[in-house]
Amino acid sequence: MKANARQFIQTVVLACTICVIGANAQTQSSPAIPSVTTPSKNASQKIEPRKVVDSAAFRAAVAEARKAMDAGDFAAAEKAYAQAIAADSSNSRAQFNQGVAQYKSQNLQGSSESFAAAGQIGDPAVAEGAMFNQGDAAYSGAIKIIDSDDFKEPVGASAQDQENTKRKEAIDAAIEAATRALTHFKDAASADQLDIDARYNAETATRLLKMLEEKKKEE
Repeated sequence: MKANARQFIQTVVLACTICVIGANAQTQSSPAIPSVTTPSKNASQKIEPRKVVDSAAFRAAVAEARKAMDAGDFAAAEKAYAQAIAADSSNSRAQFNQGVAQYKSQNLQGSSESFAAAGQIGDPAVAEGAMFNQGDAAYSGAIKIIDSDDFKEPVGASAQDQENTKRKEAIDAAIEAATRALTHFKDAASADQLDIDARYNAETATRLLKMLEEKKKEE
């Protein structure tokens, strides 16, 4: 998860604590699965919050969301950010932080959609981080599939055909997720050519994708 203050001045501290994927927080069941990096650069840089006209409801919702994030209640934070977005749908930072809350609650699909929405609003300071985090969400999705029972080798001849079908479907789903991760990391690297973390993660996603494609050939 992109973790620097470029993303949202209102949740700088929170953003620095959501490094779910990385060397210090691997969720993989096998050391053969590559892990993406957790960036921490530019932590001193800040984006001044964009002023919102008639923003009382927006400010109240953001304050509630921050309180929920501090308490680790990510479902409540997601709802509060949704209220903030309803008050100002053009605020990319609220969209972004809704994605953070969804990511923390393992709502990877919702997280990816929120990051995509944040990136499309047009704030260059948020867009690159949003693309990076879309890559993280997709990569996490691939790892979640790899760790699932459907991905495991079938045991017992009687259930082998059925289990093989599930395994093939799981491999295909993991390949699709890894491909999306690679695309998003490449996009982030293109948006910021100095972002070595995005380039590293693109290489990592490439290795994972290659491993999955080799698994598919073995089936």
